[in-house]
Amino acid sequence: MKRTPKTTAPARTIDKKSEVQLRALEEQFSSDLVAALRECAAGRWGMFGRNDAVIQTLPPSLREVLKSKTAGQLLEAGEEVEHLRRELGYTESFLPYKRYLECRRMQGSNAPGEPKLARSLLEEIGVGVERTSGGKNPKLQDD
Repeated sequence: MKRTPKTTAPARTIDKKSEVQLRALEEQFSSDLVAALRECAAGRWGMFGRNDAVIQTLPPSLREVLKSKTAGQLLEAGEEVEHLRRELGYTESFLPYKRYLECRRMQGSNAPGEPKLARSLLEEIGVGVERTSGGKNPKLQDD
């Protein structure tokens, strides 16, 4: 990861706190992503936005009920991570968020359905569909 060097001692202290905050946000995002992928793999649609175009045509009351709150939370959390990374001088995107966005952009009649896509992404990052106990997933870490 490329970073812009910081020079002053107070800036380094703030930088250190921001780095800790960034790591915490990245770990939380990764954990939330795996949980959401597992739900999606089990059959819950909405995480990848396949039906968003149809949902937008519905009345506002139905739209709020049907749109995925999980997807909205992941997108918001991912943007927060990306914003902090830019502030700290990182030039590369946070890989789990980047892959999630890439998967959300897969559209069309030949694109896999959301549960199949979720299972594929879980396999790609090295975790199973079933919940496992303990340990962080090293493939979700962006070192």
